Amino acid sequence: MTELTLNEKRLLAALAGEKETDAVHLAGKMHTPPESVLQWALLSQDRGLIRVLRRSKKDFEPTEEGRQYLESGLPETQVLRAIGNGIQLSELQKHPAFKIGFGQLRKKRLITVTDGRVMKNPGASTDDDEASLHDMEHGDHGRIQELVRRGLLRQSEEIQNILSITDEGTLRVNAGLDLREETGTLTRDQIVSGGWKNANLRCYDVAKVPKGSTRESPILTSG
Repeated sequence: MTELTLNEKRLLAALAGEKETDAVHLAGKMHTPPESVLQWALLSQDRGLIRVLRRSKKDFEPTEEGRQYLESGLPETQVLRAIGNGIQLSELQKHPAFKIGFGQLRKKRLITVTDGRVMKNPGASTDDDEASLHDMEHGDHGRIQELVRRGLLRQSEEIQNILSITDEGTLRVNAGLDLREETGTLTRDQIVSGGWKNANLRCYDVAKVPKGSTRESPILTSG
């Protein structure tokens, strides 16, 4: 059975209770940088103990202009309200939101202009657009992208690394993990006093020791 580093053991122990979680969340739980958690996770993935899934998450937030429309409604919504049961174009042009709102209503074919009078088309509504502005997580994707193009929403992308423990990893946890701090170097005092017997000595993979090196056991230091 491959010997695990202390950090791999700590990661497995933390992940065992989560089953599946984001590396950032796990880093907070372990009080260590997310970069370190990902590094240990990738090493454990090579051992078949953890799975690492890279996931892209898109978030949206209103721009300054978009926040204004959250309060008053989109320009086309404001103009549609002003139309009511019909209004002269010359009168509608006085509306503060006319320039943008009228163009959007024409583009979406929600209104008709006949002999200088503006009328709503049957079923004319901007409710779906408003819903997409107010609920960016569940709104219509196409409408949300249109709001992004109009500069009313800002899109950001976050890369998430989702970690999950494998059956083999669970077996390693159930078998028991030694989470004591490891000792990689021994002082002369530890050797003389016999204190090394109580130390949790770090294991070394002899196959990975550089050629010509005789380091097959913890390093002895003076002291």
